[in-house]
Amino acid sequence: MKPINLSINVSLNQLADKRGFRWVVPNQPDRLRREVLPQWRGRLHQGALVVTLPAGVLLVRSASSTRGAIAAGVYVATLVGLFTSSSLYN
Repeated sequence: MKPINLSINVSLNQLADKRGFRWVVPNQPDRLRREVLPQWRGRLHQGALVVTLPAGVLLVRSASSTRGAIAAGVYVATLVGLFTSSSLYN
């Protein structure tokens, strides 16, 4: 089997980013296959981030103890980080 030129894959991926897919090199180096990238995942996570912020404030304020408020704050901060990074990445 002949090795493939990876510089071709890089240029294909640069072109494919604008169209919503990328080229993946499977285990067989003589074939390329197209992998469809998710289009709505980033938008859905961006919407979830907008909902998470006010819901998180309500969750922290409704905690009955300081310990519960700290736990809720950590949970909300984790959700905000998750949805922010996912919406920026996708």
